[in-house]
Amino acid sequence: MATSRSSALAVLVVASLACVGAATRPEAGESLPAVAASQDVIQHVSPARDSIGPQPKAFEWTAVPGADGYALLLVNEVDMEMWEVTVRETSVEVPQALVLESGTYYWAVGAFRAGRQVAYSGRSAFVILR
Repeated sequence: MATSRSSALAVLVVASLACVGAATRPEAGESLPAVAASQDVIQHVSPARDSIGPQPKAFEWTAVPGADGYALLLVNEVDMEMWEVTVRETSVEVPQALVLESGTYYWAVGAFRAGRQVAYSGRSAFVILR
């Protein structure tokens, strides 16, 4: 099950990128942008992988040299999208309107350069306890 979630999350991160650099969503019948071969790796900083605690106030990850921007996707334990955002920085505050219930959540980040994904973080789980 984890492999299919990881694959699904990777596809969702690629597809969720609407406005970073020259990236666009594919039209019907077109394929998703190719992921460039890269040695760049995105590491999750906060919330830490497999952490347990209150709802995070922000998400933070390591930078990819030369990246034009990043797409972050947050899904719940049944892969329902909870939030997606594209940013140019390596962190983003959680909007106050986004209130997450107790449970397990997964997040992933894709880095983009010239409209192509050049790095992917893989998914990271965290658990919210209220």
